[in-house]
This record gives sequence, C-alpha cells and structure tokens, in this order.
Amino acid sequence: MKAAPLVSVVMPAYNRAHLIGKSVSSVLEQTLCDFELVVLDDGSSDGTPAAVRRVSDQRIRLVELPHSGHLSRLRNLGIERARGRFVAFLDSDDLWRPDKLQRQVEALARHPQAGWSLCGYEVFDKQGIRKQRLYEPNLQTQGEEAVGSIFAELIRTKTVIYTSTVVARKSALQAVGPLDESLKTSDFEFLTRLAHRFAVALLRLPLARIRKHPHNTSLQLEEEGLQEAIYAVQRFYEQGKLPQPDYRQTLSRLRFNLGKLFQRRGEQAAAEKEFSASRELSPGTGGSTAQGAE
Repeated sequence: MKAAPLVSVVMPAYNRAHLIGKSVSSVLEQTLCDFELVVLDDGSSDGTPAAVRRVSDQRIRLVELPHSGHLSRLRNLGIERARGRFVAFLDSDDLWRPDKLQRQVEALARHPQAGWSLCGYEVFDKQGIRKQRLYEPNLQTQGEEAVGSIFAELIRTKTVIYTSTVVARKSALQAVGPLDESLKTSDFEFLTRLAHRFAVALLRLPLARIRKHPHNTSLQLEEEGLQEAIYAVQRFYEQGKLPQPDYRQTLSRLRFNLGKLFQRRGEQAAAEKEFSASRELSPGTGGSTAQGAE
C-alpha cells in the first residue's frame, strides 16, 4: 500500500462536468505535490465522473455515490476516507492559487497550537474578479499572518467562511466530530465548532478563487443556509457557549434576514412571522416589515 499523503483534498461534486476539470487542475498544479484528491460524486447525471476520469493522475480517487443532495454527508465521507495528516476542502467550481496548500501547511507547521488554517480569497464570475476578501478578524497580525480564535466573530455571523479556503489537521477534525448530517450543508455549524475548539492560522493572501455562477449551491440554498445558521446559534447558546445578549442579537438579525428573503419571494405571512420574532428577540432593531424590504 502506498504511503499516506501529507494532505487529502476533499472535493464534493454534483453535475459539474463543465467546471470540475479546471478545479481539479488547480489542485494538480499545487507547488506542494504530496497530496491525494478525493472526489465524491453525488450521483451526477451530466458526466461529471467521466470528466474526472479523463484526468490521468494517480493521486485522484473518485468515489461515486447515489444522489443525496447532502453536502454534509459527502464531506463526512471525504474526511473519513482521507489518509493525509491535513485535510483541505475545495468545491468543484472553485479554484486555488498554485501555492495555496504549501503556504497553509507551512503556517500550521509554524503554529502547532492552531488546528486549522484560513486564507483570503477572490470572488469571480465570467466577467472577472468581483471582489477580494482577506479576512480581518480581531487578531494580532504579523504581516500577512495572524493566529488566534475567531469563534466570537463566527458565532455572531460577522464572518463568512468559504470551505475552499480551509485546511485543517485531520486530528482536529476528528476531535470536533463529523458534520451534522441532519443539515444539508452544516458548514457554518461545523466550522464554528472547529473555531470554538481550536485557534486558526490565518493567511491574509487571496489564495482561493470563489466562482459565482447561476448554479452555485450557495445561491440555491440561501434559505437553508439561514435556517442552519439559526439552528447552530441556538445549539451553541443551549450549550452555554454564547452569552444571552449575543444570542438574542445574532438570532434577531438572522430571523430578520430570513424575513427579507421570504418577502422577496412574495411569502408575506412567513415574512411577517420572522420579522415579529426578530423584534421580540431584539426590540427596536427589526424595524417594520416595510423597512425590512429595503
């Protein structure tokens, strides 16, 4: 049996035949070559597995599964099958800069107290780069690098993390337990749990490229993402990991945003329910339903 690689890259995929080749190539072009790429196909119907097979590289492992629509299940299976000391995540429509893995693994080597690493990113579409985000949490920064806890910012939903920017020690992932498979994605709850347990090594460099297009899972699951964030905030509060004022303020904002989403869809009764709940949690911050539409 071949020696275990240093890094396992976990890539869930569903109907990405037209994009996955470029995502796979961005992994194969990494300056750190000691990795395996575990592609978990969620029952694609567009030839995604065939597109992966066309790339000839022994470091690629393709796992074909019946369709479930649960990213949490796919990522859990990827982590379970990962043989590396480090696990990196890449969505099948995103890209990496060639030095991403090397820089993040080196950062974790310099900071043994950190269980995971984040890097900055660019958001792009077919017109080009839309924005750049380098993550600026309240950490002491030394040049392009910072180390510390970002749990408070995550649980208050002040920071959004794309999984394609994450590299973690497999031991840290095992310590916090699997993604919650009762949720379709579970990214927010899982990463916040990771942040509660471990410091992060942050690289303020745009090493990942996040693709925006009409079929983004994140766009399709906007309502589910808000519902999952509400679930996670409630769970952390019940576990005594979030003070009541922060809990009420964060939950109020999430319920308000969910109300705005329902209002945009013309579901006025559901919107009114969320706006009312928002006002009860944090009086004076939710505004009227008319203001909520702005």
